[in-house]
Amino acid sequence: MNKTSNISEALSILDKALEENKDEIRQLLGEKYKYLHDTLFDTLASKIPPSSKRVPLNTDQQVQKRIWLETVENITAYVNADKKKINRRVRELDEEWDVERILESNASALALLGILLSSHNRRWLLLSFGVASFLLQHAVQGWCPALPFIRRLGIRTQREIVQERNVLKRLRGDFGKINQTGTDPRKLAIELLEKELT
Repeated sequence: MNKTSNISEALSILDKALEENKDEIRQLLGEKYKYLHDTLFDTLASKIPPSSKRVPLNTDQQVQKRIWLETVENITAYVNADKKKINRRVRELDEEWDVERILESNASALALLGILLSSHNRRWLLLSFGVASFLLQHAVQGWCPALPFIRRLGIRTQREIVQERNVLKRLRGDFGKINQTGTDPRKLAIELLEKELT
């Protein structure tokens, strides 16, 4: 017998064995696939933070603390303010751009620029590819190269803006009257903000 006939005979035996045991093989592969799928999903889920915590977890602690203190000072300035001033500040907060909006608009602008410039030199498409990759990374992990710079500028997340807005609404009396008599404005601001965090 030559090598070719030996290989053909071995393949024929293998095909026959596979055909006879295909249900068992499918079941075994299905169990292995389910195990691999579940393991991979659990691993990825443990590495991907919840949406509301992605940016703060990827922000330097000093920067995060500075943003929190600025929010406390913003609230402190309105502790004894009248409703008209608080209303004005709430409207300002409604118009404040958050981290996501700034990243998305800048990424879109850079991606479009890369596409436009690629008509002169195709290498500019690398800019669009890089920006899209970083935007995807930010969407999944909450980090991209621009994030540290943006956070150092004091740009807040939507959640941080909403927390300040909710505290101001409490001060305005939207959720009931707050006893402010004899309370240090800064302490009250911290107390109300910490309630929002929970």
